[in-house]
Amino acid sequence: MTMFFDSDVILMPRYIEEILKMFEEKKDAVGVQGWMILPWLVPLKEKWSASKENAFHTQHIFQR
Repeated sequence: MTMFFDSDVILMPRYIEEILKMFEEKKDAVGVQGWMILPWLVPLKEKWSASKENAFHTQHIFQR
């Protein structure tokens, strides 16, 4: 499997795990995509701390 990301993307927590889970559940899937969060929907402080610490740590997207 190959994943492609633009250089300006900040992934949400568990993004990759959720994408992989979808392929596990839907064996006939040939492609899966996420969605874009508009910048004003995520507080700036969370965005900056997420990108500083680790690009995979922002909050509240894949929580169920």
